Amino acid sequence: MKQFWLRYNIKLRRGASEAELREFEGKYKVRLPDDLKDYFATVDGSGLDENVIEFLPLAEVVPLSQAWSRKPEANSYFVFADYSLSCHVYAIRLTDDLTLGNPVFIAYDENPIQIAGSFSEFVQGYLADDYGVLFPP
Repeated sequence: MKQFWLRYNIKLRRGASEAELREFEGKYKVRLPDDLKDYFATVDGSGLDENVIEFLPLAEVVPLSQAWSRKPEANSYFVFADYSLSCHVYAIRLTDDLTLGNPVFIAYDENPIQIAGSFSEFVQGYLADDYGVLFPP
């Protein structure tokens, strides 16, 4: 993604430090999957892209329950990207058990919709400008 964003002159943030990654995991009692951890270590978010999607820095990643939905299960979904000033958000399920998987969801309302099986799968859809991933009905 970094090369993609650089090609389009999208503003990038410096990568998160190992200490910042550990602090996030400790604060929320979760484990970041390797693909998401590598992403944050390389590029800690971006400015708006041509689709008006902004990837949030790790310091602004919060549970969906704080940002959008009040459902109790929303505590395990973490918002990592925002479309057009929160018209909808993208969130990944994080727990302390990586074997449970880390699917990615889109939230238009109180009921998130799964759009990818992992952060890597989401990134593939993002880079391909796959509207089924970015803007599903």
